[in-house]
Amino acid sequence: MLRICGMPKITALSALPSSLATLLIVDCEELTSLSEGLQYLTALKNLHLSRCVKLNSLPESIRHLNSLQSLTIRRCPGVSCLPNQIRHLTSLSSMHITACSNLMSLPEGIRNLEMLRELEITDCPNLERRCKKEKGKDWPNIAHIRTIVINGQVIQSSET
Repeated sequence: MLRICGMPKITALSALPSSLATLLIVDCEELTSLSEGLQYLTALKNLHLSRCVKLNSLPESIRHLNSLQSLTIRRCPGVSCLPNQIRHLTSLSSMHITACSNLMSLPEGIRNLEMLRELEITDCPNLERRCKKEKGKDWPNIAHIRTIVINGQVIQSSET
């Protein structure tokens, strides 16, 4: 596990050990890019980004994180979109998005994630609207997910 916490001056991630299983990046106010650091993390299972206010997107190189099981993005108001390359995260089983007020929609590629069992969205007004059950524009892309929780309310739950 690598925890990068409270490093306000760091602006980008450079090469990290490919054997890393968990990466937590918290309170890195100037961090704007993850692209260099992510692409070789083929063993990464958990990625947690929190309070990185200048981070505006996840890199397309996220496609290389074949082992990623859990993705959490919290309080990253600069993130306005997730790359469609998210469709390559075939091991992803849970995604939590909290207080990302500028995140406008989920990528269409999320519909390809057959292992994704849990999606939780909190305090993301644009996503909440787009993920409304059977009515939201993103609903066709997430309808296959077993458990969907929006602002603490379970809108879809199926045990299979």
